Amino acid sequence: MHQRPSSSLAETSKTMKASGLSGGVTKVPLRFPDGAFPDGAETRYGRKRHTGPATRRVRWSRVMPDPLQLRIARAWKDDQGIIWFRFRPSDSHSLADAREIVAAHIALAEGTDSPVLADLRGTSTGADRDARTYYSSSEGAYLKSAMAMVVDSPVQRMLGNIFLRFNKPPYPTRLLAGPDEAIEWLEQFAG
Repeated sequence: MHQRPSSSLAETSKTMKASGLSGGVTKVPLRFPDGAFPDGAETRYGRKRHTGPATRRVRWSRVMPDPLQLRIARAWKDDQGIIWFRFRPSDSHSLADAREIVAAHIALAEGTDSPVLADLRGTSTGADRDARTYYSSSEGAYLKSAMAMVVDSPVQRMLGNIFLRFNKPPYPTRLLAGPDEAIEWLEQFAG
């Protein structure tokens, strides 16, 4: 039996659908998830390209409608159908937080299996045992086709390996070093 999203998330989902955000694509400024603009880029649909001193290709700066603001993360769906969770530093990651994350995923997935990109960079606290067990349960795996966990420190990699080794999620899961790698891997599960 799957838990229904909380009323606030259900209302947010209805608002998103009513305002045309159901597919996760809107004409909003191209920006990084933290709100910064790359040099030279003004809009997603404009023709300007990144012309700043860094010439690195920035694939992960996808269109981000107003994200769902959760206690420990921000969530949105990009133009490829990948659901992003950008985790904030927090003092805990409990079962209640895991339920909120899954409810947001269900609201953003809109009834279709969707891949998840969990950006854990900048966090130092992993999910507690109950939360990890919930994420691997049938309820936690509902509408999840795959998950890429983006980590950038040995502590995060260790916490991710604990999740993979002891909880064995029922969907394909990988630990990756950056969003570009994660998107490339998740593209096979999108759509």
